[in-house]
Amino acid sequence: MNKRQGGEDFYFIQKLIPAGGYFYLNTTTVIPSPRISGRVPFGTGPVVGKMTPDIDYLTFNPSGFEYLKKLFDNVMMLYHDKDGLMEELYGMLHHSLRNFLDINNWHSRIREIRNNTSSPDSFKKRFFNWFNMFRAVKYLNFLHSGEYIQKIPVQYAAADLLNKLGIEEQPVNTVKLLRKYRKMER
Repeated sequence: MNKRQGGEDFYFIQKLIPAGGYFYLNTTTVIPSPRISGRVPFGTGPVVGKMTPDIDYLTFNPSGFEYLKKLFDNVMMLYHDKDGLMEELYGMLHHSLRNFLDINNWHSRIREIRNNTSSPDSFKKRFFNWFNMFRAVKYLNFLHSGEYIQKIPVQYAAADLLNKLGIEEQPVNTVKLLRKYRKMER
């Protein structure tokens, strides 16, 4: 794992996932140090330095994850591509995701992936090696760049996720929201 670089945890996980053999570890908690740090351009240290009690912290709008889910849930349409399923899936996607895929040469990448795999499992693995976490974050940044949707306050995103899970919650009390999420982790 790299040390002394911004985002080293993200990049470490990005390298780890394709290797397989990972698992969930739900019996421990990692608490990032809440100290201000200027040694890296992004990450916990610089964010802590910008924190003030009178501002709302913004995060990705949960809609962006729903747009990605539509693609990920239907990825096998790309493997089969009978009777234009690739174009059918493309038409089902949010216009921001279609634009992002076009910029990333998706048609040629999918053809290349399809031509170099012999089974649905290998296609899916190779697809997600291409459309990995890094590309997903790039899409979310592209989506929130101002042309499509805006980031929203964290408490609204947290309440929205709970509501989507069938847990009625209002985004008024951030402490209550945090406690609810912590209780769900147990």
